[in-house]
Amino acid sequence: MLEEAASYYSQLALELLCCISYADFIRKVVWLLIQEQERAGQYLKQASLEKLLEIVKWKLMGETTQVLIQKQKSESRDTATYQLDFTLILSILDIVSAGTSYVL
Repeated sequence: MLEEAASYYSQLALELLCCISYADFIRKVVWLLIQEQERAGQYLKQASLEKLLEIVKWKLMGETTQVLIQKQKSESRDTATYQLDFTLILSILDIVSAGTSYVL
């Protein structure tokens, strides 16, 4: 199951990166993480759910970091905005990992 999820989210990340803005990509990542947590949380044990969410985060954000940085820089107004955005992203991912609700 983890390999299938990794493959799916890796492909999805590539598809989304070419088609939507940086901000929309981040919103989509948060939404996907929440959806995956709600779905998988119904039938997986906590340890398995955490592994799955880590894979999803890695495939959507970790493996695409360099592309995301370039995309964000090209769309951002300045370096301070970029740093603030990236800090916000990390905070959101931590919130989602903790299972806390987050509204965009």
